[in-house]
Amino acid sequence: MSESFMMPKILVIDDNRLLSCVVCSILEREGHSVVLARDGLEGLAKFRAELPDLVITDMLMPGLGGAGTIVEMRQEAPDTPHESPHFEKPWL
Repeated sequence: MSESFMMPKILVIDDNRLLSCVVCSILEREGHSVVLARDGLEGLAKFRAELPDLVITDMLMPGLGGAGTIVEMRQEAPDTPHESPHFEKPWL
């Protein structure tokens, strides 16, 4: 028999409730386990607690925005691969 395949756990960080609900619904419909955070600080806490396979973050949020959240995550997990196709900034 084939070995069961675990879908990646995805952390979605976004302060826009409608957009985050749509994104989470699409990901869950595709079989992913999804964890939602409403801002960068909550996202960092869930990143530490849940150890997601992928993080999708809004860049413009009140308080700790996406760029600051990414910097913190990379400091805590420097060997984690990352991709930032739309932002070619030195902090990413």
